[in-house]
Amino acid sequence: LAACLDLGVSQDALERELRKLNVPGWKLAVRRDFESTIAGLHVDVELEGEQPHERSYVDIVRIIDASGLSERTKDAARRIFRVIGEAEAHVHHKALEDIHFHEVGAVDSIVDVCGAAICLELLGWPKLVSAPPPAGGGTANTVHGIVPVPPPATLELMKGRRMRASGNGERT
Repeated sequence: LAACLDLGVSQDALERELRKLNVPGWKLAVRRDFESTIAGLHVDVELEGEQPHERSYVDIVRIIDASGLSERTKDAARRIFRVIGEAEAHVHHKALEDIHFHEVGAVDSIVDVCGAAICLELLGWPKLVSAPPPAGGGTANTVHGIVPVPPPATLELMKGRRMRASGNGERT
């Protein structure tokens, strides 16, 4: 989201589209930040009030389908969640329809993923090119306990793709 806003996507337009999700209790906190004296935007999705911390894949698809987003944006958001859901289903040996997202099912993740699809539409559906993402390292505390970083579902998503070495912590 930060990169897209830095490219010129209007924060007002993004927020107007995100409100079409009809998911209450969030706001975007956008600030200019510096990393090694290089400036860029940083976006946090801040939550307000009590929020569900878990939703099923089916619940999230229902939210997207019921939204007022364009059909192409809905399709992109559903495809993103489907790829994540299939990776989770693989590592948990469950059917996609039985997957419950914990961190990814929270409102901030729904806003992040749907916001990315919205930004792509607002940018005119450009071709995306990326360097290999950072692998990260160490461990992370999750609902499922302590897991290695990158976690199993991330490794499943990255199967057959390159990642680059980086410091400890979740990076991708």
